[in-house]
Amino acid sequence: MWLQKIFINNNKLSDQLYSQCPNNIIPKHLHSYLLDNSTDNDKKIIANRYEYWLYSQISKQINNSQIYINNSNNYRSFNHKLASDKGKEQVLQTLNIPWFATSIKSSHQTCSKKY
Repeated sequence: MWLQKIFINNNKLSDQLYSQCPNNIIPKHLHSYLLDNSTDNDKKIIANRYEYWLYSQISKQINNSQIYINNSNNYRSFNHKLASDKGKEQVLQTLNIPWFATSIKSSHQTCSKKY
């Protein structure tokens, strides 16, 4: 949201003061790399470094399935990979697997008799 507001207002990221950023948007251990310390009163964001760091974070989150892309074949959410509950009975019947047609109790009894 904060970044969107900057770009919607046609402002530059490099002109933004760190005090205007949301809390903890930049981890403390990266302040020396992502913030310009040359100004006396407030630090400014080094835009190209921040952008690179932001893209690397997005990439990590996509690979860890923390962020997903709806219309992607490779980076969908896990829920998209699951079959929906609608029509589950019909799909199981079309598979023609006898084990699915029997109840759990009868399957358990059959297995316990064998072993």
